Amino acid sequence: MKESNDLASRSGQNGRSWTVVVVVIAGVVLGIQGGQSFGEKPDEPLARPFYSFDKESPTVDDGHVEARDILALAAVPPPDVAVAGENLGLDNAADEIDALSSANTGSYAEDHFMLLFSVTRDTVGLAQNDADPRLLAVPFHAFNQGTLGHGPGDQFMRIRPPGGSAADREKADVTRDNCLLVNQYDEGGSDFGGLPETTAWEPNPALRRGGRVDALNRDDVNSMMMTNRNAGEIAEVYFSLSDGSPYLGTDSGADIFCNPNPTGGGSTDFYAEAEDLLLDVDDDIDGMIVFDKNDDGVFNNADEVMYSLTPASPTLWGGDGAPGQYDVDDDGQNGVDDPGETGWEGSDDSSPADVFLVSSNSGSPSVDVYASAAALGLLPTDDVDALDYFICDKQNDIACANKYGIRWSPIPAVSEWGLVVMALLGLVAGTIMFRARPRGVPQQ
Repeated sequence: MKESNDLASRSGQNGRSWTVVVVVIAGVVLGIQGGQSFGEKPDEPLARPFYSFDKESPTVDDGHVEARDILALAAVPPPDVAVAGENLGLDNAADEIDALSSANTGSYAEDHFMLLFSVTRDTVGLAQNDADPRLLAVPFHAFNQGTLGHGPGDQFMRIRPPGGSAADREKADVTRDNCLLVNQYDEGGSDFGGLPETTAWEPNPALRRGGRVDALNRDDVNSMMMTNRNAGEIAEVYFSLSDGSPYLGTDSGADIFCNPNPTGGGSTDFYAEAEDLLLDVDDDIDGMIVFDKNDDGVFNNADEVMYSLTPASPTLWGGDGAPGQYDVDDDGQNGVDDPGETGWEGSDDSSPADVFLVSSNSGSPSVDVYASAAALGLLPTDDVDALDYFICDKQNDIACANKYGIRWSPIPAVSEWGLVVMALLGLVAGTIMFRARPRGVPQQ
């Protein structure tokens, strides 16, 4: 009888032990599931940018900010208004900033010039070589962020492989990778304070619910410029407006404006008109970096402008309204793909994800493709929505990506609710263990 009681006692204790194990594991799992992501802030976040959201962004639609405002990251979302649109002369709330730049008296030819860009909601991106051992620590890019449903609110960096000549590294038509540097929402470093409130690893909540990802649940960074080139303050501002903005009237979405002092009563005037940039008046600049070498607010002398164009820009497409392609008669005139059927020579196979560089050359402008869609790790059907740059202090792009890119963490974060759940279940487990302590049994 005593042996039977001992067996029963041991069996009960084993059962309670397994209960404890299950409870603890459940608590850990629930705690981790309540966590946010495997994303982790960069080793050194970039300086916080000034930027704008497009009119379809939920943060704009909810009335927090307007598409004509220049924004800055706030301590708590939504973003702060750094410069109200009215200070730029944009008196109509329907105006929309499409591109933004500071004077940038330097040059794209500087050592370690790192090209930054954002993309539109329709952008897919090229599937990248995620097995590249040099980039394992920074695995987020335009393709996977688009798949997760929040790519248009992010900032990416072009990655050129090290080695070879400088000319080889700068070839415009060679397929490259890109890397996520700034997330749309808090990643513990620099971000845009945008929606959805997800980190780099998490899918858009609409995808988790089986819904459709559209403009209603994700902000789109429509323009951006770094703050580290002007000590975090707004100085002169160069900008373009989306086609259809009331401010334009009969002017063009390919015109660039300059306000020398938007926080101190400065007035807005033309920096360059479409024809100065070898563009059509019906073109629409989508992303832009101005290099105003003599900082005089006029496109002249050795000035240069780097830009991308919207998909509707006639400089990109032929007469059939479709993307220009090699061996396709885009203008439908002679059955032959003539060079430069629209726009400048050679532009008729161009993409809204291509980045162009126009040089003033003291009144004799010239233009070329600075980086193709493939050179940014994008598809020709993708669309670059904003441009910026920074000068990296590392020896090559891979090292820059690993220093400034959003990193992958092998340990998931634990949310506050997860910690509460784990603490409560720990108390339950302790109670079970306490009640399961062996008790003295009278000898028979």
